[in-house]
Amino acid sequence: MPGELSIRVVRTLDEFARLAPDWTDLLRVSECRGIFLTWEWLYEWAKQYLGDDRLLILLLTDKAGRMRGIAPFYVRAVQRRLGAGYRELAFLGTEEVCSSHLDLIAARTQKRSVWQCVHRFLLEEATNEWDVMTLEQIPADSTTIGTLLQMWNDAGKVIDIVETSGCPLMHLPRSVTDFRATLSASRRYTLRRKQRALERIGLVSYRHIEKGPEVRQAFEAFVRLHEERWTDNGAGGGAFHRERFLAFHRQFVTRIEENGWLRISLLTLDERPVAGIYGFVYGNTYYYYLPGFDPGTAPRASPGMLLLSRRIEQAIEEGLEFFDFLQGETDYKTAWAGEIRRSVTLRAYNRHGRAVLLKLAECAKQAVKIAVR
Repeated sequence: MPGELSIRVVRTLDEFARLAPDWTDLLRVSECRGIFLTWEWLYEWAKQYLGDDRLLILLLTDKAGRMRGIAPFYVRAVQRRLGAGYRELAFLGTEEVCSSHLDLIAARTQKRSVWQCVHRFLLEEATNEWDVMTLEQIPADSTTIGTLLQMWNDAGKVIDIVETSGCPLMHLPRSVTDFRATLSASRRYTLRRKQRALERIGLVSYRHIEKGPEVRQAFEAFVRLHEERWTDNGAGGGAFHRERFLAFHRQFVTRIEENGWLRISLLTLDERPVAGIYGFVYGNTYYYYLPGFDPGTAPRASPGMLLLSRRIEQAIEEGLEFFDFLQGETDYKTAWAGEIRRSVTLRAYNRHGRAVLLKLAECAKQAVKIAVR
């Protein structure tokens, strides 16, 4: 099978732009599929973040010309404080925007064959283009992990699992009634008490915006709430104070409004937004991307908690199966989630001097930790 596949390399944004239909079709049948592997997310990310780094998207097709796999890579230059820099091969979307559940795009039955071709290409034709391959946020249940570990070890190359992380995940009940029945008596009482406390202050309403003329205004209202929360916290601003991050999401919101993936939820008090949630729907999953709230408005009533509860109910009413809280095992997320979906970061080393120096530096850091702890 590997010999029956051919590889085409995409190196420009113009070529990337033309991939949308084939990319979308293949993702629908891929073993790993989600909002962060869509053409829309990764193309907008490349437009904002690629800069001087280089696209290296690998397209794998069979003899009939059918798309069988996509390796969404790019090569970034990494500068180190001490010592020489190196060229790192990585998944698109791995800087700043917190993409989760990344992987090679291929059907489960084709995936090993696709990886075999990618592996050969990286170590032969493209061997002079990269020093280290760091693949972040691969789902722990993906066949990619075992496949790459075996291939790299069989080739006598060094590959390590360098990090693990988790995304709290909630399996949604079939109805809102069933959901409320799963809550403890104390939580149900707390939610009712906080709702009444907020209603004593003013008129409370919940809005869920997906498309239409309200989208732009709702998104900007959410951005203000998110930034207010983090400015008040002494952090100097939230995620949107970074110019590229804000530009990326403004463009992404405009693009996904057209296909129904956008979800902006707002809790208003006397028609003024005081809490917001920015998320997405893709397939059978709601993705809880970022929250925001006005820290000066009714903090004891916890408008953020009330909105999150209502957002979960809305996802149930939409018939979704999962509520993915994404990266960060914080207490408020794990309190709702029933499990943690684990992800793994793999790092493989090419046979280059810069890769050797990096590995030596990493081993030295580990040795220091052993000595001082």
